[in-house]
Amino acid sequence: MVSVFAGYIDTDMAADIDRVKTSPQQVAERTLAGIRESLDEVRADDRAEAIWQAGRKDLVGLHAQMQQEWDERESRKA
Repeated sequence: MVSVFAGYIDTDMAADIDRVKTSPQQVAERTLAGIRESLDEVRADDRAEAIWQAGRKDLVGLHAQMQQEWDERESRKA
């Protein structure tokens, strides 16, 4: 089994998010490479890597940052 982590992927699901997005092709390519290398985890883009690093350094701070981003996004919808 392999876990795949990615930031925003350029799909319909993330269409309304104004952030840098990773192509589905890149996610697929890195996933397949991870499988070939027998990895347990694949971080498919820079955002996934940055979040992984931030979580290792300051999980509480990462949670607060993510909550703030969510709250700001929701307030723009209102």
